[in-house]
Amino acid sequence: MISFWENVFYKSDIIIVGAGISGLSLANALVEKLPNLSVSVLEKDPIPSSASTRNAGFACFGSFTELISDKVNMGKDQMLKLVEQRWKGLELLRKRLGDKNIDYRNYGGYEILNQDQIQHLDRLKEINDDLKRIFGIKVFSEKINLISEYNFNPDWCKSLLFNPLEGQLHSGLMIKRLRELATEKGVQIYSGIEINNFKDLGEAVELYSLEGHRFLGKKVVFCNNAYLKKLNSDIDVNPGRGLVMISEEMDLPFEGSFHFDEGFYYFRNVGRRFLIGGGRNEDFKKEETFDKEINENIQNAIREKTSLILNGKEFKEEMWWSGIMAFGASKNPIVKSLSQNVKIGVRLSGMGVALASQMAEELSLELVNEM
Repeated sequence: MISFWENVFYKSDIIIVGAGISGLSLANALVEKLPNLSVSVLEKDPIPSSASTRNAGFACFGSFTELISDKVNMGKDQMLKLVEQRWKGLELLRKRLGDKNIDYRNYGGYEILNQDQIQHLDRLKEINDDLKRIFGIKVFSEKINLISEYNFNPDWCKSLLFNPLEGQLHSGLMIKRLRELATEKGVQIYSGIEINNFKDLGEAVELYSLEGHRFLGKKVVFCNNAYLKKLNSDIDVNPGRGLVMISEEMDLPFEGSFHFDEGFYYFRNVGRRFLIGGGRNEDFKKEETFDKEINENIQNAIREKTSLILNGKEFKEEMWWSGIMAFGASKNPIVKSLSQNVKIGVRLSGMGVALASQMAEELSLELVNEM
């Protein structure tokens, strides 16, 4: 039971489910276009803790071998379309938040090629020529001289590719700034609200929470990524857990963001700390879960990779954490209507930092035209 006065908290023009990077980017995009719009964002956790604040803080659009794989699996045009979406999303994110506010650093990105992958260098010119359509420059270049400078084992690191367009950021500051901007513009953000059912009534949409709350919105958008699966099992979106470790401060011979094994492993510096994540490919089925516990097999694999990367340099683990991403049969995000007044923007395939802002822009334009 609610009071007459409380109605103002439960009714909005637009309700967004999920206060991660997708939901908050959409909220900001909407009130930037229509300042008088009443927008509410509902989040199941005190802070978004699925992937937005539990990732590795990469601002990237795909490593060299990942793009080769994507070109094979989805074709050149679709691969380039996805790269362009990611790049536009990163530009929108940086413009909206400001580099200083998210500790964005453009150290560039690297990919390590081992003996099994060295043959991919035959396609270096091909992929660079493809990407010129978007960037107008040669994106990937070999940096053999840096292998010894970065103390990588030459028996493992057979070649090192450099991408000057890749950066890194602080994921917590990113979400914090998105929340600040949204609330400054009048967006209401409610935490501890988990939606477990909804109904499109034609005139509006009713949302029902596990806690017994009932919200009413003229339009509703689900930006809760993998968690949409709990509400609609027909959507091609499945959880994918990602594990991350960060070390105590240490002397590192490199700065930048690094990828290997087609992007399934990634590492970077965070100031003077070493951060590494990934390994989902070691146990795909077990990592298809909403559980944030640590898979010991993957943890051990990450430790082995860390020792390989640091090549004898001592390190001390400070923290481990896991986050829940969303994947499906395709790497493309799902942006569509479920009914007259219900839309979804989900399945960012581990690329939420890059894709969310552009996806939010697309959704906001649709919603503004419908209001």
